[in-house]
Amino acid sequence: MAVSTIEYVQDPLIFQKLERSTFFWRKMGPIYLQYRIQEWRLKDSSDEIKEKAWNELHQQYAPQVLALLLELRGIYIKLGQILATRKDIAPEIYRNYFSELLDRVPALSGTEARLIIENALGRSINSMFAEFDDVSIGAASIGQVHKAKLYDGRVVVVKIQYPDADSLFRQDIVTSKQFAKLAQPEQIPAMDELERQVLEEFYFDKEAWALDTVRKNIMPFYKNVVIPKPIKEFSNKDVLVMEYIPGVKLIDAVIVDAQRIARRLGTTLDVLQTGKFTTWMGVRNSIYTVADVSWSTMAGIYNWTLGWIAPNIPYAQKPIDIKNIFKTLVEVHGKEILIDGIFNGDPHPGNILILPNGKIGLIDYGQVKMLTKKERRQLAELMLLLEKGEGVKNETISFVKALGFQTEKNDDHVLYKTAVIGLDRDDEEACEGMSLQKYLEYLNEKDATKSIPEHLIMAVRTCILLRGAAALMGAGPISIAKEWKHLAEKTIKLYPENPITDNDIPTFVRE
Repeated sequence: MAVSTIEYVQDPLIFQKLERSTFFWRKMGPIYLQYRIQEWRLKDSSDEIKEKAWNELHQQYAPQVLALLLELRGIYIKLGQILATRKDIAPEIYRNYFSELLDRVPALSGTEARLIIENALGRSINSMFAEFDDVSIGAASIGQVHKAKLYDGRVVVVKIQYPDADSLFRQDIVTSKQFAKLAQPEQIPAMDELERQVLEEFYFDKEAWALDTVRKNIMPFYKNVVIPKPIKEFSNKDVLVMEYIPGVKLIDAVIVDAQRIARRLGTTLDVLQTGKFTTWMGVRNSIYTVADVSWSTMAGIYNWTLGWIAPNIPYAQKPIDIKNIFKTLVEVHGKEILIDGIFNGDPHPGNILILPNGKIGLIDYGQVKMLTKKERRQLAELMLLLEKGEGVKNETISFVKALGFQTEKNDDHVLYKTAVIGLDRDDEEACEGMSLQKYLEYLNEKDATKSIPEHLIMAVRTCILLRGAAALMGAGPISIAKEWKHLAEKTIKLYPENPITDNDIPTFVRE
């Protein structure tokens, strides 16, 4: 009895955590057992019988699993969002059910949101905001966002974290990993990465600091880029208030632009997607729908963070300047990484807005990575080698080995291609005539990747997501190394090979 009392004092949520874990296993245990029994029953059946039986089982349990995710919320919502986009992991029936989690996550009521804000900041809503919209404009796995107006007239968004989200996440991820070890043990490395990413998102005060820092690094040099200003006096670890940026998500803007082009051609978006028309940059290399942009083709580096969701607004009829928008996106992220050493590791199209005046809005700096001068120089040297291509392949291989790239067999060709695909390009030549996903499977079968230097993982993720945005926008295959060549050369000049001190990362201190 004394032990449990001590445990309760140390962790007042211990009973809630145990209850959540028990509830999960009580629901998922029998479902898992039914799948194993079915697997045994069907082992000698024909493919046709197997497919029919599995689909019936999926149809029976997918709604139950969705209900469980919605009941527990938190990390379970995020896991459902991942599965909704991963056809290599989840059956189609499950993906269809889980797609509800991508843009229809239930939000807390306005009354509950107000109470969270007041408890977190120790002030009444009316003392901070002249207006506060009780209807959330976006909800994700760990929190939600509301629109408000300050007394000075500025329109802001208020990002709130659900109570105890951090503590409950730590227990829930343990439960989730235990189930994954049982059901899909090959997914454990991905879940480890998810855990690292999500833990970064719980500190809204760090995000406010990152917004302010990157804003000062970028906006004076790129007049067509807008990054929201945090309102520090109304922000802390659990609440983030920042300027509201009116805009549409890049995905929505591209689709609206495609529909406009279709109308001018006297046809529809569906017809354009069939390839019958070849105008408009090859019809933007065929118009991509959200479903077409499969993040599962991106080396298993996931587009997981929904961030706060920008509301749709009427989009101007002026055509999107795809070329300049993408050039700016690549340039800005290159400067963040190579010159400034602090960058957003999650630049997916949902975190990029197109404003009514044509400017680019960059939001959600919850996953920020920082690089030392030495690390920036190393990356710059590698980018310059990759830009030179096959002519310096042996030199590139030696360099990536020295940096810490490793595969199971340390095959030179696989190591080289790992760096090329991760940081530079994934066009037909780079993938040796295969699709990206098929090529990644080929490399993995030949010599599986063992490790990528920790300080480069988020840079790799950023490069892959930028190329994904290029595909979405119809900007065609690109070479990040070529686009960043001038920035890499500048980095080499700025930072000496052996700096006297490399302890130059800005330290975020939480008061």
